[in-house]
Amino acid sequence: MPDYQFWSERWLNNQIGFHMNGPHKSLIEFIDLFKVHKKIFVPLCGKSPDMIFLRQYGLEVIGVEFSEIAILDFIKENNLKMIKHEVRDLIFYEGDGFKIYQGNLFKLFEIDLAGVTCCYDRASMVAFNQQERVNYSQFLKDIVKDLTLILAPLLDYGEVLDAGPPFSVTARELNLLYGKNFELEVLRSDETPLRDNLKSKGAIYEKEVTWLFKKKING
Repeated sequence: MPDYQFWSERWLNNQIGFHMNGPHKSLIEFIDLFKVHKKIFVPLCGKSPDMIFLRQYGLEVIGVEFSEIAILDFIKENNLKMIKHEVRDLIFYEGDGFKIYQGNLFKLFEIDLAGVTCCYDRASMVAFNQQERVNYSQFLKDIVKDLTLILAPLLDYGEVLDAGPPFSVTARELNLLYGKNFELEVLRSDETPLRDNLKSKGAIYEKEVTWLFKKKING
């Protein structure tokens, strides 16, 4: 199970250095990949301004976030009118073209994500450890049945298992988990200075790699 306590404490203590004040550069650059889509899934969405950018583009945004603080901040900071609902053991907030589930991502059912054909993942793959990323790949396959495209800016500093979160996600791992069902393409790769804590754990490089996943016809 994901370490939701870790992330909840980060939000509670306002230790959110991972939060960006504007949309991600890769989302801005590649937004037109979503032009034929209507409903997008944003897992572990926090209060990301990426969601506002996606909504302004015309997409219906379906997010999921464990922290209520993050969701309420998102609503308040963007002056949104969203109503709180409950379904099964999940709470969700809906309105103004957004629907954000509060709780464990893996408790979502297929019906909750019906009609979602694309996904923007800047937060979940790098937040999950190796086994959770395996579970997540299976979740996308089993639950998000209509999914045909994923845009994912990920971090890569090699196969350094204990360096995270955020965790490293390599090309080798992505091919193992998604290669059977998706065509994988690197859209951009940006080298960044290697941080000392990663170097001490054996990393020899650090980069952000933006991946495109496109569903294979028979995938």
